[in-house]
Amino acid sequence: MTRHVKSEVGWVLVGFQDDDLVVARRVMQASGAATSVRLDSARILSREEKQGDVVGFWHTHPAGLIRESGQDRETLGAFCRSFGKSLVSIVETDGSASGWVHLPGGSRRPVLRVVRSGSLVLVRLAPER
Repeated sequence: MTRHVKSEVGWVLVGFQDDDLVVARRVMQASGAATSVRLDSARILSREEKQGDVVGFWHTHPAGLIRESGQDRETLGAFCRSFGKSLVSIVETDGSASGWVHLPGGSRRPVLRVVRSGSLVLVRLAPER
């Protein structure tokens, strides 16, 4: 995992969700500034329209900030509403990753576990209440 991030890096997660497990690959890498990363929204929307396999996003944060920013939440909410489905958001910093599931209605909940090996990502979701 990435350590001591000087600028953010982000990826789109493509794959599938089966009950409480998301299986994905990190694709469409984009680099950013110290506190932001700009992904190609048009390309992401096109991918979802053609393949329907966008399951979320992964990006790095500067040291110590293993939580979503307000901008992260707004961006994920917009994609959820646009796609009409839940998406995962993974934030990585200092060698650790944490995540949330964003729902189209605007709520979110934390994920139980995130595992990455190369570009492969497995996310265990908490059961819905």
